[in-house]
Amino acid sequence: MKKNPGVRLMLILLLMAVFFLPLYPTVQWFSMDKALRDKAELKYENIEEYNKLSYEEQKKIDEAKKIKDRSINLG
Repeated sequence: MKKNPGVRLMLILLLMAVFFLPLYPTVQWFSMDKALRDKAELKYENIEEYNKLSYEEQKKIDEAKKIKDRSINLG
């Protein structure tokens, strides 16, 4: 019985996608603007300043915080 290299290649690519999928939030986090990352990390330490921001900025910070929570802690 001959082995089909196309099936093997598709299986390898599928497994690579499954194993690298959890890294996507980490890549998003570290490719994000440094100022936004700093604001997301300090959100709960400076709640008064966070409440003074506009709704759009709060939403951006909340989304960045969600990405941070899903990312892998390096180091």
